[in-house]
Amino acid sequence: SIFHRQDDLFKQPKAQVTFYIYSPYFHQDVSSYLKTALWSQCVEEALQDYAYDAQIAGMGYTIQLSGGCLKLVLSGFNDKLHVLLEAVTDKMVAMTSVPEHIFGIIVDTFGDDLRNQAYHSQPISQAQTRFQDLLNRGTSFPVLEMLETLPKVQRSDLENLCQSLFVDGAHVEVLALGNLTSNDAKQLSNKLVTGLKLTKPLKSLPYRAEAAFPTGSTLWELDSTDVDDPNHAVMMKLQLPEGLEDEMQVMMLDKLLGAKFFEILRTQQQLGYIVQMGASVPLKLPQLIALAQTEFPPDYVRGCIGKFMSEHFEFIQTTLTGDEFQVCKDGLLSQLRMKPKNLREEARRYARQMNDRSFDFGWRERGACFVEKLTLESFKSYVANTVMTAPQIYVQV
Repeated sequence: SIFHRQDDLFKQPKAQVTFYIYSPYFHQDVSSYLKTALWSQCVEEALQDYAYDAQIAGMGYTIQLSGGCLKLVLSGFNDKLHVLLEAVTDKMVAMTSVPEHIFGIIVDTFGDDLRNQAYHSQPISQAQTRFQDLLNRGTSFPVLEMLETLPKVQRSDLENLCQSLFVDGAHVEVLALGNLTSNDAKQLSNKLVTGLKLTKPLKSLPYRAEAAFPTGSTLWELDSTDVDDPNHAVMMKLQLPEGLEDEMQVMMLDKLLGAKFFEILRTQQQLGYIVQMGASVPLKLPQLIALAQTEFPPDYVRGCIGKFMSEHFEFIQTTLTGDEFQVCKDGLLSQLRMKPKNLREEARRYARQMNDRSFDFGWRERGACFVEKLTLESFKSYVANTVMTAPQIYVQV
């Protein structure tokens, strides 16, 4: 599948093309995941000299295992993208054996990153990582599980891996932006398929899933893996139903409460340096997120967050004025309708719709249309009937 938008905003001779390559091998088990991740980084390392010359010429590429697929991103002058793509795919296919010095560099760096995530990350990062491990399936594996398996992966395991990756088939989706015609996008896509010898289609895409929270309020307590860090972390996630209108409502809620959350818990109560609220959609289900990293006891901080939420849900029902609601509404509309500054930013805007495979590229404008019609009374009703009864999980480290 090819999704193409020819540039009519930046008017430069540049383009960015992202290939989303799916294969069941990537997430077959933690070992196959690690092999794929290491191999893709070895390819990048082997192309360092070429990548430097390409960067000087205004070109660039990345290849990484992320979000359940292998992502190859090419950017730069549109008339040279086919040259860059050919060089990258040639290296991917030709590297039947990874040089020992490259494997050593990559596996050491990869292992250091895993150990830092597992044992030396901030408590709030631990809370976020462990929660993602619990919530999502089909995109990655738990850090500790990868760290345990990594020593078992040998350089010989990466021999002829490019062929193994796609032996059971592959599926490619393409996002092509910039100074490219639809025919240019097709030609680049055909060059990738031919270069990687992707001849067998998948019968079905690899499994991916996002867990729904249990009803009510759930507390998950974790011990910090960094015993020398005196800080704790508390993260609250409130999950709302899937849908564009729900996503806009939670973004509106963040606009209304985000600054107040920081002012009360960070400035007035001085709970810690990391205190914030935000709205997010990890895969399909919108979330309102509140978090704090602090030296105060976690139970006390959880109580402060809970008190803030209950008091401000009540504030919305009884005290929120039409003027304040309109200011936040205007701010959200401005955010939704702001033009991207460059091709990279435009690609990031479409990334979630590619990752969740909804391909709903018009969601911003439809969301803005919904927000324009949103009234204070309908927002109050949504908060009372949906937000205040929504399931939530507290993670304490």
